[in-house]
Amino acid sequence: MKKRISASEINEFCYCPYSWLYSRKYGKKHFQMDKQKVMQRGTSYHQKHQDKMISQGPVSWKIIFLVLMILIVLVSVLVVII
Repeated sequence: MKKRISASEINEFCYCPYSWLYSRKYGKKHFQMDKQKVMQRGTSYHQKHQDKMISQGPVSWKIIFLVLMILIVLVSVLVVII
């Protein structure tokens, strides 16, 4: 497995971590060979994920925001201590 990550790979990861992992693990050639099948599975996954996020509503975003704020405070405290 490659050790270096390029800027384009970071972009791909931000778009879809599973796509990035799949192409990194199996290579771009393998990804291109089974592209239609892979794209169908990816589309299905993204649709299920979107449906799940919509059904959870805005409460989940409030929880994520709260966790992020707690992490920021903890990091700030650790920086002051160190």
